[in-house]
Amino acid sequence: MWGHGVRNLALAALLAAVAPPAAAEEFEVGNWLGEAVHDKHGDFQACEIWAEYDGDITIYFTVFRDYEWSITFRNPDWNLVEGREVKTALLIDNYAPIVVRAQVVGKTQISARLQNSDRVVRALTRGRVMRVRTRDGVLEFRLTGTFRAITRLSECVASQLAAGRKPRGGGAFAGASRGGGDAFASASRAERNPAPGTTAHQRIDRAEATVFVTNLLSRAGITGYRIIPPAQYQKYRLSNFDVLWQRADGIYGGFNGLKNMQHLDLDREGGRLISNAAASCKGDLASGKKRAAAKDGVEIRRIFAACRNSETDFEIHYTLVKTAGGTVIQLAHAILGRPEDGQDQVPLAEADNSLIQTANWSQLD
Repeated sequence: MWGHGVRNLALAALLAAVAPPAAAEEFEVGNWLGEAVHDKHGDFQACEIWAEYDGDITIYFTVFRDYEWSITFRNPDWNLVEGREVKTALLIDNYAPIVVRAQVVGKTQISARLQNSDRVVRALTRGRVMRVRTRDGVLEFRLTGTFRAITRLSECVASQLAAGRKPRGGGAFAGASRGGGDAFASASRAERNPAPGTTAHQRIDRAEATVFVTNLLSRAGITGYRIIPPAQYQKYRLSNFDVLWQRADGIYGGFNGLKNMQHLDLDREGGRLISNAAASCKGDLASGKKRAAAKDGVEIRRIFAACRNSETDFEIHYTLVKTAGGTVIQLAHAILGRPEDGQDQVPLAEADNSLIQTANWSQLD
């Protein structure tokens, strides 16, 4: 395949109004055939769908378990140079050209990552004719049934994950981006089904959280940041935060908040976050606690995890806060990818300092 793509929020959006069907290993949508792909251990890896066109060329769309995706072209008569990279473009109707960097991964097939954008998904699912520039000319394909095919492909991934067929490991940042570990992941379940004799946990409304974050950054004197729209969260591998922003220096910030969490142990919650990061890091992991002092009756814990020499490096610093009223706040500051040589990591390690010093945490109680 041409590669394992970028997380695709637009594909996930295709599922918004459709309940995933029961998990199926093979399926058919018009002239498209599809299947779920598992590794040798039986763990789910991806779903792919394909259709054969005139000229013995087969087009494959692959959506991976984290909604990364790719497109592949295969022709048994080709004799390509393996490992070669080719820059080309997908020309669909009157849409802007979709420029891709393709890679030959076998003598008979070439594959490319697809960008994480509504524009690309809309073109591939709504367009009529796709033309692909090659060294030998232009290949032309009618995009018959691609909307139903790609939607079903996304449903396949959702149903396989819902069925528990999860892959080993996962993306390098998958564990670190799972919001607040068990406490935050279970919030919606707790709201619906509180334990007898307890008050239901209440996730802080995104609108309220956004106002709080904006005031928090302002009080700390942080300027030049941008709040990232929720529709783009998947792109940044930080999809489980209620508010996400990016600072002028490139550092990402995330916020989650839960009320009625008086009994949450912050040390245990921090341990879960480190465990998640360790499970998802396929390189060298460094982690630990940072100095934190209680302020005005507010408990604070600071921890970090950094993954290096991995396919996808990351470094994330968490600030866990619990107020006297039982509100738990999780702040995260992260750098995704490998730091450039000489890049100063001190700003990331100290990114929460001014927030801790100036915040009025209790206003969320």
